[in-house]
Amino acid sequence: MSTLHDRFVDLAEEAPASPSPPGIWDDGRRKARRQRVGTAAVVAVTLVALTAVGGVGVHLSSTPPPVASRSGSAPALPSRIYEPSGWLPTSSGPPGPVSVVIPAHRSHWTSGYTWGLVGVSATSGRYAFLDLPDYGSEGPLSSDGQHLAYYTGTGPRHDQVLDGLAVYDTVTGRVVRWQPTLGRPLNVQNLAWTGSDALTFTMRAHGTRSSYFWRIGYGAPRPLMVHIGSLVGTAGTSGLYSVGRFRYRYLAVGSSSVANVRIEWPYRTLATPMAVSPSGRLVAAAHLTQRHSALLVGRVAQSGTRTKMRRVDAALQWPVIVGWADDRYLIVVAQASPQGYDAEGNDAARYALERVDVRTGSVDRISDVGSYWGTTVDYATGLLRTQTRDFPAPPDPMDPRLEVGLLAGTAVVGAVALVIRRRRVRA
Repeated sequence: MSTLHDRFVDLAEEAPASPSPPGIWDDGRRKARRQRVGTAAVVAVTLVALTAVGGVGVHLSSTPPPVASRSGSAPALPSRIYEPSGWLPTSSGPPGPVSVVIPAHRSHWTSGYTWGLVGVSATSGRYAFLDLPDYGSEGPLSSDGQHLAYYTGTGPRHDQVLDGLAVYDTVTGRVVRWQPTLGRPLNVQNLAWTGSDALTFTMRAHGTRSSYFWRIGYGAPRPLMVHIGSLVGTAGTSGLYSVGRFRYRYLAVGSSSVANVRIEWPYRTLATPMAVSPSGRLVAAAHLTQRHSALLVGRVAQSGTRTKMRRVDAALQWPVIVGWADDRYLIVVAQASPQGYDAEGNDAARYALERVDVRTGSVDRISDVGSYWGTTVDYATGLLRTQTRDFPAPPDPMDPRLEVGLLAGTAVVGAVALVIRRRRVRA
């Protein structure tokens, strides 16, 4: 037995040393802890980045609550007009009366953009694309902001064929359509409201151009016995039409009578639009050139005699007439900055909605309209006599393609960082 014991002792002494260094267990546990901590840190940072990107997208897309006003929900024009984002949502229902309609690019995921119309609520100031079936091209907004006329079209956007007229009711959401059978594209021009529920226009059919009157909801348009001519402005809530050199006419709302206006114009050219006051007593027109501009007003003469126009001594740059608030105050869009005729192509140009006292020439700025010169946007002219209101700015949603790209990119970067981290810990 002693010999066996001695042999075991000898074998133990001759055995090689252990290849595992001392403390290997503790080192392994420390590495595992570092790996878990590093993984958790990378995941946490990635989640925070994803949450931040998503939060920014939600914040930019959210609509701020309306600002309280002493006038409550009374309809009003906004004191500032913002350029709408192409990613604004479509109104989920009728927006109610709108104060302004803005033509805008409507962005799409794959097809670039198409044109649409953004309505600005007259009561909340909310911006949204209007749901206009088969929208082809914009038409006029009624003076009360309740009805919007537009042209309908078929086919791809760049090959679109206008084939009819439609009227969208901003209060009920109802759309009334008229689609004539002509066998060719619609050739309607000079479309204007007469009151808040009827349209006048001219259309070429069977080789001749005729004038039409369409009362919404009472069947198809019917021919007018009188030719209304070319649209050059407004007369209260009716269209003002040219029927000769410095001769104009309009349909009196609520009757079939036609009113005629002749003016004595001191210049060779006359800018449009013109405007006759709601009472029919005054007419306003502008003269615009690249060097100077002039705003003129005259008291409409009776019995077909010429109306003498006088210059309004107002500090205005290239005013474009929007309409009358009453027989004393005329509303125009004028250039606010910089100097220069309408500053076309100049992104720095700014314009404003101005109230002009035609008796004294004093000018009050009532709204900042940004880059929208002249008749680029359509105003509910029935609101020109009311005070403007401060509404919140519309949302400016992030391009969803960019948002998805940022989210995907953040996730990929987080995954790569996690792999690199784990490899470093193992090394």
